[in-house]
Amino acid sequence: MRIFFVLLLSLVFFSCEDSTTTPKDSFTLSGVVSYTGTSGSGGVVVSLYKEVVINDTLQQIMDEYPNIGVPLTPKLMFDKNEQDPVKVTETRSSGEWSFSDIKAGNYVVVLNKEHAFEFIHGVIVNEDLDIGSKTLKEAIVFENGTVIGEDLVIEANSNVYIQGVVKVSEFGSLTVKEGVNVAFSDSLYGEDGYDKGTLIVKNNLKMTGNKDNFIKLFGESTNETESWNAVKVEEGDADLSYILSLNSRGGVVLYKSESIITNSFFLNNKQGTSFVENALNSKCSNSVFIGNGIGFKGYMSEASVISDRSLFYGNGTGCDISGESSSFVSNSLFDSNNIGITTYQNFDGEVSNCEFRNNGFGAFLHGSDYAENTSKTTFSYCNFKNNSDWNINIEPRDYYINAMADINNCNIEGEKLIYIYGWIARPNKHDIDFKNNYFFGLKDSVEIEERIFDKEDVDAGAKNYTGKVKFMPIKPEYIYDAGIL
Repeated sequence: MRIFFVLLLSLVFFSCEDSTTTPKDSFTLSGVVSYTGTSGSGGVVVSLYKEVVINDTLQQIMDEYPNIGVPLTPKLMFDKNEQDPVKVTETRSSGEWSFSDIKAGNYVVVLNKEHAFEFIHGVIVNEDLDIGSKTLKEAIVFENGTVIGEDLVIEANSNVYIQGVVKVSEFGSLTVKEGVNVAFSDSLYGEDGYDKGTLIVKNNLKMTGNKDNFIKLFGESTNETESWNAVKVEEGDADLSYILSLNSRGGVVLYKSESIITNSFFLNNKQGTSFVENALNSKCSNSVFIGNGIGFKGYMSEASVISDRSLFYGNGTGCDISGESSSFVSNSLFDSNNIGITTYQNFDGEVSNCEFRNNGFGAFLHGSDYAENTSKTTFSYCNFKNNSDWNINIEPRDYYINAMADINNCNIEGEKLIYIYGWIARPNKHDIDFKNNYFFGLKDSVEIEERIFDKEDVDAGAKNYTGKVKFMPIKPEYIYDAGIL
């Protein structure tokens, strides 16, 4: 009987112990903020966001092509204006803050006061966590109408606020070092045709981040692409590397500027970056354009490298190019855009060793606005596949006529190989050189012809205004030199 009683007590004891060790499903998160401004460390807004997860498609692209663009990380993909915060609080006068009832997971803590921001990534909550003391640097505020007439350097990891239109004159220059957060005003200002936050540089601009510490350009408080306008360089030189541009109207605009953009990321902008009447040797390389209305837009007046080793994914249009310059697009991937690349004014450049896949249109060529323009776009050693509308579409729109192109030594796959159309108001009567390409699974000319729309397929009234696609001879085997090298 005594042994039974001891066993019973043991069972009761262990049962009670188990009931007190049930795993927690929520935790507390806390920290302290030290604000460098004169208003003290109280009243800092602390917002908690879920960390971004890189989707499988983008991860596969990075694994497949590690030498294009920049490595995509949750830190780069995070946009505070694209999601609602999980929790928001303010610091006490001591700078202390805390959240309760936080589910386990990966989070970003965003600190904000008086236009200054600090983004704290890699906050992994699986127990009660104190992230310690963090410093929030007071923002350097440039008010609307500010004109900078001297050489100005913004030191690393600073905060900058652009309120309205701010100009760096031809007598000054601007250097921005790594890790700087540049927040643009959402307020309306009217000046010289610009509104909302705009930074205009009349002379030299140098913005150089690094792979671990990008310079971040973003609208202060909204996810609307009208929230801020652009960083614009007018006739000066620009050297930009490791730039992150979020939710802008114009992103980075380079006007009559000999400029270099490398290793940068343009996310969710109405227009990512623009080269307008650029000087010789301008270059955009190793950059990523995701979710923009237009990723790269250029009117090229001189020979430049428009895109080299860049990724265009999920944009309305990846590249939108016009002008008669002999510029180059090379070794770039166009994936899942409405249009991979579109050209106007018979862009007299070369697109080589690019891959166009999973787009609506792989390439859409519009032609010129005057008949005397005989420039043509050349596609060579490219891969086209799984573009749902047409791999290549050549069709005048608006007042454009006579789109001309040579497409050679490419691998092309799909039910819709190439489309050309013209009519009396907008003729497109030039024949298209579509020779020496490899067509997946197609050896017979009749089969190939069935997947081409040209002069033979239009209504009788349009035959005299529509060219012929000349595709013979064809390559009998896959072209291994085509695609991204």
